[in-house]
Amino acid sequence: MFSDHSEFVRSATASERFEAKIERLFATHEFDLGEAAGWERLRRFVLGQQYGSGTEVLLLGCVAGFLTNRGTSTMFGLGELEARAGNEVGRIYAQRRVGPYRPDILVDCDFLNLMDPLRIVIECDGPWHDKAANYHHDKKRDRWMLAEGFTVLRFTTNEITSRGGDGAFNCAVEVGEVIQAHQERELYLAGRRAAFSLNALGIRPVIPNPGELGTLESGLSKAD
Repeated sequence: MFSDHSEFVRSATASERFEAKIERLFATHEFDLGEAAGWERLRRFVLGQQYGSGTEVLLLGCVAGFLTNRGTSTMFGLGELEARAGNEVGRIYAQRRVGPYRPDILVDCDFLNLMDPLRIVIECDGPWHDKAANYHHDKKRDRWMLAEGFTVLRFTTNEITSRGGDGAFNCAVEVGEVIQAHQERELYLAGRRAAFSLNALGIRPVIPNPGELGTLESGLSKAD
């Protein structure tokens, strides 16, 4: 793992050493990259980014590794050039232009057009973001993103690099939780819309609240 942040930044400039380190990070958290092609896709995507900071590469690698391995390696696509898969519910971009800005990471989820889309902007904030001028610029940037319908997540360098890189994995988990919460809300709202239609026919279905879907599924499986 990483002894400190400066050691990671140095290793990020040497692709072979960086690849070995990030692969060990994935193995520690039991990422299942599936067949060799799955790892090669991720490796090319992460190492192909031109970053000035190893912190951003580390977070990008963990977010991409986490999201592309939730059940199927084609759940999320990577970058601009990869062909779209038929079951792809979202795509991960690095430094993709969004209006007048270029966020560090963009997770663009369309959910196969089955529910409202979710667009997550992820920023990696170093200590310079604490300076007054940069702080106010970040706030202005966040307001613009929110007005355009983006969800903004900011993680500090300390959060990302803490515990030898484990912090980056925890940040990736938070991104996954935001996506899951959005899906639960959308399913709940779809159920409410369906219930409204059924009520018009005199049928009164029971709709679980958001967050109860997992409990409901668990109860059904036990009943079976």
